[in-house]
Parts: sequence; structure tokens; C-alpha cells
Amino acid sequence: DVQREIVAEIDGYQKIIDGARQVVENWKPQIEIDPNWIVVDLGELISAITPPKKIQQSKFNTNGKYPIIDQSQNDIAGYSNDEDAVIDFGSPLVVFGDHTCTVKYVDNPFVQGADGIKILKVDERLLPKYLYFILKVNPIKSDGYRRHFSKLKETKIPLPPLEVQHEIVARIEAERKVVDGCKELIALY
Repeated sequence: DVQREIVAEIDGYQKIIDGARQVVENWKPQIEIDPNWIVVDLGELISAITPPKKIQQSKFNTNGKYPIIDQSQNDIAGYSNDEDAVIDFGSPLVVFGDHTCTVKYVDNPFVQGADGIKILKVDERLLPKYLYFILKVNPIKSDGYRRHFSKLKETKIPLPPLEVQHEIVARIEAERKVVDGCKELIALY
């Protein structure tokens, strides 16, 4: 009887894990586009920031004061304590992998790893996090290992009013919290 109870309990945990995994694996942010929004070439809304210094991969550390952001799929590629390389504009930035087309949202001081990224500053009509989500929902298609920044600048994006951008970001962030909760359930069970 005790064995049956344990098996039933484990089966229940497995169902929770399976359900949570489905949510995590299938969630993708969605943005419903209003046809009344203007559509703008992204190049009109962004400018690339030149970093003070780039850190070579051989200098990446496993810990340090500043995260190293590069064009890899990893959010953080390593760490550095090099104060001369710090990028801190006091506002969030979007990082675009010029070769890989990866997109990252960075809201804290960081350093650039080696080469191959474009650090994007947006103009006042565009929220950085809205741009990040737009590029996650409609990613730039990679044409192999070549530069894609010109392709990014030519990309047309819907530009709703800032208030609507805030609403979209808040909704997607709320959904992401649910997904993060599912990740915690998986780890817990």
C-alpha cells in the first residue's frame, strides 16, 4: 500500500513536471500588431555605440565585477574587472550579434567581448525592451557568418505610441514570470 502511494505521488510530480516543461518549451512572446501603428525602418530609431575597449576571449574570467556580453547564445559570456572597458549609459541597451543575429537586453554596466556585436541605443520614440521583444518575436534571419547590421537597420518595425509599448512590455514580462515559475516547479519537483 505504501509503495502504491509513493508511485501515485511520483506520478503526480511527473505530470507537474511535464506540464511545466510544455509551458517553458512552447512559450514565445506574442505582439499583436495594430494596422494603425506606423511602420518605421529600424535604422531611423537606433544608433550603434562604440565601446571604449573590447575584451578578447582569452581574457574572459569565470567571475568578476562586470559581465561580458558577446554575440554567443549565452546571456553572459564571462566576467571582467577591467574598468576601462565598462559600458554604462545609465539606460538599458539592446545588443545585436552582428554575425549570429542574437539579441540581448542589457540594463546594467557591462563590457563587450571581442568583436561582432552592435550595441544599440534607441531614440526617444522607442523603448529598448520593446525593441528587444520585437526582435525576439521577428528575428533577423541569418545569412551565414557575415555581418547583418545593415539588414537590421533596413528592418521595418511597427511603432506604437510609448504608452502602448509600455503595456506590451508589461504583458510580456508578466507572461515571462509565469514561465520562470514553471522553471522553478521543474527544478523543485
